[in-house]
Amino acid sequence: MNSFSRRYRGWQTHLLKRRLKPVSLKEFRNFLAEQGITCGDVVFVHSSFDRLTHIEGGAFEIVRALQQAVTEQGLLAMPAYTHKGIMFEYVASAPVFRVDRSPSLMGLLSEVFRRMPGVVRSLHPTHSVAAWGNGAKDFVGEHHLSPSPVGPKSPFHKLLARQGKAIMLGVNTNYLTLIHTVEDIMGEQFPLKTSLKTLYSLQVIDGSGKELTVPVRVFDPWVTSRCVVSSLDSYLLNSGAMRVGIIGNLGVYFLSVAATVEKLIELAKTNKTVYRTLSLKRAYNYIYLKRKRLRIPE
Repeated sequence: MNSFSRRYRGWQTHLLKRRLKPVSLKEFRNFLAEQGITCGDVVFVHSSFDRLTHIEGGAFEIVRALQQAVTEQGLLAMPAYTHKGIMFEYVASAPVFRVDRSPSLMGLLSEVFRRMPGVVRSLHPTHSVAAWGNGAKDFVGEHHLSPSPVGPKSPFHKLLARQGKAIMLGVNTNYLTLIHTVEDIMGEQFPLKTSLKTLYSLQVIDGSGKELTVPVRVFDPWVTSRCVVSSLDSYLLNSGAMRVGIIGNLGVYFLSVAATVEKLIELAKTNKTVYRTLSLKRAYNYIYLKRKRLRIPE
C-alpha cells in the first residue's frame, strides 16, 4: 500500500468514526444477545475493523466479546484467507502456505483471532478458516482434503450441518463466502459453472513442519468478477434468512446459514444467482487478463 492509499484509507476511517456513535463493550455484548447470539451457537464472522473502531476495547476485546457470547460450548470461526483479489493469480504464483505463520488478509479481527490461544486453523492453502470452541479441530481438520474451498469436507459445509449463523460485522454480504457452498451443493444443476476444471497443487506446511501437497480447485475469475451477493439481499431479508441490527449507527447483518442456503438454492432454480451481467469494460479487462497475462485455462 503506497503513502497516498494509506492517507486515503485514514481519511475514510476518520470520516466514518465521526458518523458512528461510541459503543461500550457492555453495549456490544448486549447487542449480540439481542440479536440471538447465545451460548452454544456456531458462528462465522466476516469483519472489517476499520468500521468497528467506535467499539470500546479494540480488536482483541471485540473478539473476546464474540467468544464470550457463544462460550466454549459453542464455536466461533473466521476466514483466515491468505490472499485478496483474483484467486487464480494467487495460485499461479505458487505460494507456500504455512499454517502457523502465513497471516490472514481478511482484516485485523481475523488476524488477532488466528493468533489467540485455543484457536486452530485449517490447512487449506487459499481459504483457510480459523476456529475456536466446541469441536473446532473437527470443524477445520478436513478442509485440505476438499479440493474446492467450499466442498463437502470444508468448514462451510460443516457450518451448514451444525445449523450455524453468519455475522457480517462492518462488511456487507458481498464478503459472504458461504454463497459458494450453494454452487457445490447443486453441482451441475447450478445455472453456470463457477470453477475451472483444472486442479492446482499447492505446498502447505503444517504446525509440525511437515510439508503437504494440497490440490485446489480455483474459482473462474470470468464468473467471480461478476459476483454481487448484495443483489439478492432483498430476497434474504424478505424470507427471514437475514436481518439487520444497528449498533452505534452501524448496520450489522445476521444470517441463518441453513435458511440462506435454502433460499439461494430456491432462487438458483429460477436462474436468479449472485452473478451479474458483465460490463464491456470488465469483460475487456478479463479477456486481457486471460489471454495476455495469466493464460487462464478452461
